[in-house]
Parts: sequence; C-alpha cells; structure tokens
Amino acid sequence: MSETNEIQPETVEETKEETKEETKEETKEETKEETKEETKEETKEETKEEKNEEIQEEVKEVIKEKPKDPRTNIITSEEMALHNDTKSGVWISIHGKVYDITKFLEEHPGGEEVLIEQAGKDSTESFEDVGHSTDARELMRDYLIGSLPVDEAKILKEKNPANWVQYADKNESGSWMSWLLPMGLAFIASIVYRSYSS
Repeated sequence: MSETNEIQPETVEETKEETKEETKEETKEETKEETKEETKEETKEETKEEKNEEIQEEVKEVIKEKPKDPRTNIITSEEMALHNDTKSGVWISIHGKVYDITKFLEEHPGGEEVLIEQAGKDSTESFEDVGHSTDARELMRDYLIGSLPVDEAKILKEKNPANWVQYADKNESGSWMSWLLPMGLAFIASIVYRSYSS
C-alpha cells in the first residue's frame, strides 16, 4: 500500500503539472484566437474608417470640381474684393458679371499688371475705355463665375458691343435709304434728260 501511496502523490503532481500545462496551452490558444479575432475586427474597423475617409475626400473633390452655375451664382462685392491677388485669385466684375481671370493673367495681351491693378474691383469703365474686340468679349464667357447683386452691379453702355450685328439690323433700313434715294434720283434724272433731249 505504501507503493500506491507513493505513486499517487507523483501522479497527483504529474496531473497537476499536466493540468497546468494544458491550461497554459488552452490559455495560449484562446489568447491567440482572441488576438486574431481582435486584430481582424480592428483591421475591419480600420478598413471601414479608411474607406469612409476616402469616400469623404472623393466627395469633397467632386464638390470642389463641380462649379456653381455662373448664371445663378450671386457674388457680393465684399466677396469679390477678397480676391485681389494671385494667391487668392483675381476676380473682377464687368457689367455686373464676375469673372475669375487668374488663369488668363499670362495670356492677356495688355499684360497681367493691368488686370492685377483692377483685381477685386468693378472694371467696367476700364474695360470699355480700352475698346475690347468682339473676340475678347466672347472669351470672357470662359471665365464667368457669377453675378453681382442687382444693387451693386455697374452697367454702362458698351462701346464695342459683342452683338454689333443686332445694332446693324436696327440701322439696316437707314442703310437702304442711304443708297436707294440717290439711285432713284439718278434714274428719274436720266428719264427726264432723255425725254428732253429727244
């Protein structure tokens, strides 16, 4: 019996050690599994967050890229005045329309200094005093970003209007009369001359 008693403590100790080892292994495996699951969840969350951030950035870019409709976009003179240099952009107004001419500075035939001098202000008088061509007036459409409120707009009669053809049509009846009357008088004079000379 003593042998069994002696064996038992060893067995108990071995069992304890085995149990400890099994517990350690189970704990390690559980910890590994939990860590894997946590890592997966964290990765999923990070991926979701990254995707959300990417989507938000794309939306911001689309919003920046999509310009407002220049026909309905109202820009105050105070807002226009903030854009008076090449850093903030060069905005001017002509006949109540606001133009962002920052990209046109280097292309301007009169030099960029002239435009920068007018930046952030109404440039209607200066524009009309120079007498810009029809092509220049049509080119302005590319840079239109909005309009001033009606009470702030300065509108002058155009000295060289882009729609000069319409003005010519109004005066067309006068141009007919300018050559029809002399031709009629010449015809009548020739008939009178022939009748008296025969």
